[in-house]
Amino acid sequence: MILSKTGLMCILLFCIFYQSTNSATLRVPSEYPTIQAGINAASHGDTVLVAKGTYTGNGNRDIQLKGKAITVRSENGYEDCIIDCQADAATFHRGFKIVAREENDTVIQGFTITNGKHEDGGAIYLGNRASPSIIGCLITGNSAESNGGGIRFYRSSARVLDCTFTDNFSLYGGGGLYCSSSSPYIAGCTFLTNATQKEGGAVCAAHEGNPTLINCQIIDNFAKSGGGIASMNFSYVTMAHCIVSNNS
Repeated sequence: MILSKTGLMCILLFCIFYQSTNSATLRVPSEYPTIQAGINAASHGDTVLVAKGTYTGNGNRDIQLKGKAITVRSENGYEDCIIDCQADAATFHRGFKIVAREENDTVIQGFTITNGKHEDGGAIYLGNRASPSIIGCLITGNSAESNGGGIRFYRSSARVLDCTFTDNFSLYGGGGLYCSSSSPYIAGCTFLTNATQKEGGAVCAAHEGNPTLINCQIIDNFAKSGGGIASMNFSYVTMAHCIVSNNS
């Protein structure tokens, strides 16, 4: 059977319509007990909608998105939806580990992520070319034994939009975030009172890390060198319309 151009166009439009009208909203915890359970059940185009509350324990930390083009968002914004990783000196946990080559159409939106601790990326780790969109989140009170108290980017072109990083800490680099072999786009974000014992209190770019920062505020952060931002090892930070103030 040979289809005309009109026939092919009709099939394409039907597929797009079918996909858009068959996307689902999966509700946590009323339908699925944990955030991970909602993600596991979701298909491309679905939304995992998380009700207000504090989420702890297995299934609500160390969350993986499994390469799905889905939106995982809170119902009412980060003030009312908290992922408490409950890490301690002996047990490491973070909010999200994203390593399945997700693209910008995979979205995490409207969460507070706190009390995470890990080797790299205390709140969120992005690797293996995973490049989701992280929107409207508060990343606070997390730490890393190595790099990226808040977020660690490795081979990632993620978008981080309208997020706030406060009181995150790393031993080596990037109290707020650490970027290596990556080109994330970071816009409308605030970095406040993050710290590291070495380079880049708010942001550290190293090993060909090339972040872009637009309309960001970088204030009151601390590091041994590069209180606000550190860039090294063939890395370049592109900035426009940012405020960098009172870092030390």
